[in-house]
Amino acid sequence: MERHPNPCSSSVNARQTLRPQDRCLGRPTPRICMEVPVNLPRGGWLMRTALFVGLIVLVLGSMISVAEATTMVVVPFFDTTTEGNDNNGFPFNIGNSSMRYQQVYGATDFVLGGVATPQNITQIAFRPDASAGGAFSSTLLSIQIDLSTTSKAPDGLSTTFADNVGANDTVVFPRGPLALSSSNSGPAAGPKAFDIVVNLSTPFLYDPTKGNLLLDVRNFSGGTATFLDAQITQGDSISRVLSDWPGSTVSSSTGTADTIGLVTQFTFGAASVVPEPPTGTLIGMGAGMMFGYRSLLVRRRRRGC
Repeated sequence: MERHPNPCSSSVNARQTLRPQDRCLGRPTPRICMEVPVNLPRGGWLMRTALFVGLIVLVLGSMISVAEATTMVVVPFFDTTTEGNDNNGFPFNIGNSSMRYQQVYGATDFVLGGVATPQNITQIAFRPDASAGGAFSSTLLSIQIDLSTTSKAPDGLSTTFADNVGANDTVVFPRGPLALSSSNSGPAAGPKAFDIVVNLSTPFLYDPTKGNLLLDVRNFSGGTATFLDAQITQGDSISRVLSDWPGSTVSSSTGTADTIGLVTQFTFGAASVVPEPPTGTLIGMGAGMMFGYRSLLVRRRRRGC
């Protein structure tokens, strides 16, 4: 019996291209063990499909990771599912006057709500008071909102506005019209839904380990809204200072401090000081690489007839 050389015994043989007559006329066909040209027409679609599927999984994994990173925190934290014990219309429901309004939120409540590392605040929301609030829709003509990290504590704000502002003060809603509304949905006795929403034009990176959060609202032209759910408890996590005495305006440098504050919901988006790949992204990359590598092995093992 005629013996045929092993194509794997020589690098020259291993690189030979099979002739069609060797494949299809009954002659022994040497097996290709290595270095098959990667541009073979057969199987190319499989490699491209594998890479395309891996890319889709990568994108979907990233979207899932971002969605999972959204966190909502209510301050005071103990009012998350409980109606506050008071109500107030400031700083939105003030008629024809103007006002500057600062409210501090204790960092501890953000940690209780699941935010212990730096994250971006992307939205602020309030809810109507169950007894004095109601459905409404209005546009306040000239509002500016700042956020900053402050060293001032609840019930410890200075009556001088500038003394309360942190070094990282950021205009998160630039001066302009602010549309507010509420459907007043929720249990009759409260708490109502947080549907009085302010979407921030610029997210604010807040780190609870660096201090408390200061909300600084300037209402330049007044407006009407509804009465909002509030909490008045000495020693809790909120308090305020505002320019509300006769003759004071949004430009006043000082105001009146008291212990009341609006129950507020903060929405945190995905953010960190040093971004890292989300878990879903890593899963997508791994799946794409494994699928692509497996299809490449199938191509390298392809034989004749």
